[in-house]
Amino acid sequence: MKKLITITSLAVVAVVGTTQAAAFTAGNLVVSRVGNGTSALVNTGGEISLLEYSTAGSLAQTINISTTQTSGLQWSGSATSEGAISLSADRTQLTLVGYNTPFTGTGSLASRTDAQAPRAMLSVSADGTFTSPTAVSAFTGNNIRSGVQSASGAYLAGGTTGTIYRTGGTNTTVQSTVTNTRVANIFNGNLYFSTGSGASRGVYGFSGLPTASSTPTLLLNTGASSSPYDFAFNSDGTRAYVAVDNSIMRFDFSGGSWSLTTTSATIGTALTGLAVDFGVSTDTIYTVNPTSLLSVTYSAGNFGTATTLASAGSNYAFRGLEFTAVPEPATYGVAFGGLLLALVVMRRRKAALGA
Repeated sequence: MKKLITITSLAVVAVVGTTQAAAFTAGNLVVSRVGNGTSALVNTGGEISLLEYSTAGSLAQTINISTTQTSGLQWSGSATSEGAISLSADRTQLTLVGYNTPFTGTGSLASRTDAQAPRAMLSVSADGTFTSPTAVSAFTGNNIRSGVQSASGAYLAGGTTGTIYRTGGTNTTVQSTVTNTRVANIFNGNLYFSTGSGASRGVYGFSGLPTASSTPTLLLNTGASSSPYDFAFNSDGTRAYVAVDNSIMRFDFSGGSWSLTTTSATIGTALTGLAVDFGVSTDTIYTVNPTSLLSVTYSAGNFGTATTLASAGSNYAFRGLEFTAVPEPATYGVAFGGLLLALVVMRRRKAALGA
């Protein structure tokens, strides 16, 4: 991926309601983080931040999401299964889900009802515009873990219900075969989700984007005692990587099915987030665990040595990872039009000076 814009100064933005942070730099990484850096992480709530890093690990901006307003969103500080972030199907929106403040009741956020700790979703676009959290009315009394948006609605994963499709204020359970789901994402027009429960663990997928009850297929089998989280598929649907426990698994599609090619050496304890820059001969894999943002390459059948790019710091925990959102096609058109107008003006000025 190529950088289109260079950010020369750091920005710290507090997000309350529908507002705007600094525009993201194309090709950068966005890491989700829980905690305030002062208090120990607890299951009754935790502040959320989105940190934009270059692929070399330089911090570009920190976006702090409100915790005290009705527009606020929080995660459990101790539930590592919460906090995934995803790119929408058209790659123009980052999506995250959590618990919408203010809260009532006592105990962990996940154990409270949806009335006490409303489950909600928000998104942020490439220009830094945030939406206010939207209630999703799902996973009461259990974790809400991830969400991803298609053109017509959103898919939500978590809790014990399975996978939900939500559109127009209505939820439809698209699958309840695998109930304890973690990360949902869309690649190449297909919906996928991961699970770390049951005998058949790994990444499941659908053909297309289901809007009614459907049967998912276990595609990337990570093993009966494994703990898979985030994953990524290339644009050809022939290569895939999964963050599993302390390592990265590489899968390849051949002969009509997926098979495990190799597993990296230990990279870091309890990997949760993952994003992959797929290349021609070398893939660069980025991943996070609670303490670190790391990178590792895969080339010629082998994983390289992992490099630590950034650290979460005390009383913080990294959770999810994605590349930055990209502008909508119309945005490119506006930018091109502005550039064209500027060139015309410059040309006319030159002609006038030469007259």
